[in-house]
Amino acid sequence: MKTLALLSVLMLLHPGTSIPRLRAQESTTPAKKDPLNQLVELAELKDETIFDEIARLNQAFDISISIEGILPAKGTLANPKFTARIEKQTISGLLTWLCALDTRYTWARDGNMANLFPRAFLNDKNYFFNRVLPEVHFQEIRESGVAAMEVVHQLGDPNENLYFMGIGGTQGFAKPWSATFHDITVRQALNHIAQQLGPTYGWQIGGTMHQRMIMFHFKLGARPNSKVVPEN
Repeated sequence: MKTLALLSVLMLLHPGTSIPRLRAQESTTPAKKDPLNQLVELAELKDETIFDEIARLNQAFDISISIEGILPAKGTLANPKFTARIEKQTISGLLTWLCALDTRYTWARDGNMANLFPRAFLNDKNYFFNRVLPEVHFQEIRESGVAAMEVVHQLGDPNENLYFMGIGGTQGFAKPWSATFHDITVRQALNHIAQQLGPTYGWQIGGTMHQRMIMFHFKLGARPNSKVVPEN
């Protein structure tokens, strides 16, 4: 499909399989109750992007990760590759390490959701995902795509757009969803939608600056020839 070719970040994250070079060990401390404090024994990149490692992480642990890709004016955007490794880090520590490798990105936590987004827009109130909704109301919504379009509609800016891609796992809610939130960002609203789908769901943004696309996922996918290396 022509639409799929526009995804500059998402297409390296194939749904469904797991990846090597990430060894997981559940922490035996009380911090294990915090999903982002789980311990990663080894993380390693071998001429790979940080998104390869983030996909490994999401496959190995029951966590929620969302990615706002840097969008080109047109076409696709090549992501830098790295060769590096780190041992015995929490998931939050690993995300910070990955963002130190690819300094174009930073991350923030919203509840149990880890949001990765362009560092350049960290404090930009006009950046779409940072914009604040005084109120967003969902009434008997059945599908994540409909909910995402409601966020854009209730923002009330005709210059903003978001196109929904209905791939990447279940897109319907278990039952019709009604909720009202006050003074939240577009990012937080999309996080609420993902969490309504399930505890490990997140979302991804790709496409171009003029055609922004969103896809909700159960977990970020890995390369087809990958596997998890279990901890002995």
